[in-house]
Amino acid sequence: MAVEACACAHQRLTLLDAAATRVGTTLDVESTCGELADFLAPSFADVATVTIADDDFPGIPPPSGMLRLRKMKVSAPPELQGHLRELRGPEPYMDLPRGAVARRCMGSGRPWLGTMASDEAFQNGTIYPDRARIFRAAGIHSLLIVPLPTADRCAGFITLMRAGASASFNDDDVITAQSVAQRAAISIDSARRYTHEHTMTLELQRALLSEPDHPHPTVEVATRYLPSGRSALVGGDWYDSIALPNRCTLLVMGDVMGHGFQAAVAMSQYRSALRTVAAAGLPPDAMLAEADHRAARIGLDRFATCLLVLVDPEAGTCTAATAGHLPPLVIRPHSNAGLIRLPAGPPIGTELG
Repeated sequence: MAVEACACAHQRLTLLDAAATRVGTTLDVESTCGELADFLAPSFADVATVTIADDDFPGIPPPSGMLRLRKMKVSAPPELQGHLRELRGPEPYMDLPRGAVARRCMGSGRPWLGTMASDEAFQNGTIYPDRARIFRAAGIHSLLIVPLPTADRCAGFITLMRAGASASFNDDDVITAQSVAQRAAISIDSARRYTHEHTMTLELQRALLSEPDHPHPTVEVATRYLPSGRSALVGGDWYDSIALPNRCTLLVMGDVMGHGFQAAVAMSQYRSALRTVAAAGLPPDAMLAEADHRAARIGLDRFATCLLVLVDPEAGTCTAATAGHLPPLVIRPHSNAGLIRLPAGPPIGTELG
């Protein structure tokens, strides 16, 4: 018995070690759920499904008393796919009534194990009793539902099934599945939090950048903001064009230290400060110095690099100053493009200017 127990413990540790490297490799919720389902089937079960709670699911709200969850991924062999499609239905979500086994698992944090020896056991394990026949037709004889617990809520649940000649789930399997679920839930929750903050940050940044001031008619400005990818961290970059007296236009390019929602908030404060400073009619280097002093007075704890270019069409001049930012690129008609080398001042917010 001791040898058998050691073998089971070694097998469990091996599975958990593999899960740690294969589940949660990205900060994308859908990818993480897919990795979890694909890892569990066929290494641990014949079928694995992942379903998560989604407070922002679009469309018609669920009926009263129902908990709506999003169907994320099903991993199963081809011979079972047809049965599973009929079992799960065509909708991308499911509505759980209060008495459903999966909902009780989410509420209690405890798994549910069912060995399908009778139709009654089948009916206990599914939301709709008439779907017991689908379990029978697919040859599924063992069902395990495991919640995905996080610190403040249950993220959803995993459904594991074994069919045909596969052994039924036992108590050791339940412990192993719980351990995998606990680790996976952390990855899913982290990905969901990141996605939520990333979306909020990007929306805030785009809202702030969507309506820069129109320059004077003699100056044409074209802008585009494009993150480098879906997983790119955003929040601190900004640009602006400010119409000034005497038909001058101030072009602004800046980048706040750090990323995420807090960087986006700091960016909006720097942007507002520079607009106020620009109205005083100072030269670009003095604008940066004044913005640096204002950032210190309002307590901004993030530095920002910034480039200012004052365009005076009547004089035919562009006067530039930089606070640690990359130099501007100038493209002249019928000539090569080139960078303007500027004396590099310290970033604004450092009080070193």
